[in-house]
Amino acid sequence: MNDRRRRTSRRAGWGAIAGLAALPVLGLGGFGFTSSPSAAQQAEAAGNAAVSNGDEHDLCRGGAVGEVEINLGGGEVIGTGTSQSLRLSLEVTNHAQEDKEVSYAVEVLSFDGRPQGKPIFAAPQLIKTGDLPSTLAFETPRGLPDGYYRVLVTTLTTGFANDELADTHELYIRSRNGAPSIVSHDEWYERSGIQRHGRQR
Repeated sequence: MNDRRRRTSRRAGWGAIAGLAALPVLGLGGFGFTSSPSAAQQAEAAGNAAVSNGDEHDLCRGGAVGEVEINLGGGEVIGTGTSQSLRLSLEVTNHAQEDKEVSYAVEVLSFDGRPQGKPIFAAPQLIKTGDLPSTLAFETPRGLPDGYYRVLVTTLTTGFANDELADTHELYIRSRNGAPSIVSHDEWYERSGIQRHGRQR
């Protein structure tokens, strides 16, 4: 499975991403926010092409806040040559009866846990209730050295009754000659060096 989600499914505050909370909040240059059907459809199409074995839907089930559906996908290649990146996205659908806010933090990690580039810490985005998904887009660092990486996204969904739900979403990428591509968890686990690193610790 290319896109793996770890379900914390707990009611927690910003402690879930406290390690990233002190980072500068990125403006529109760091991530995109759209709610048009065409953008959502493009993200879904890219995700279907790149994440052939991925779990396409991730429905949080934690009460009122748990009625927000968040999918991590995408995979459009940005740039050329040895300075390429991947455009990834969170597709968020609010099935609740009230509007919600979703914040997210992104880290790209080597197999031994070393951050690649600066983490992204995105300000809360209002997600209107309804069946129309909103797309929160971001890019991986450009020109990653050859190897395997884990993209870790932590989301925090907040209701106006101060209910909060933190979740983590993961997918895996390989960089070859500066060109990244999404790979399965199995490939990342078997070829990244994580097994050898785990035995050495």
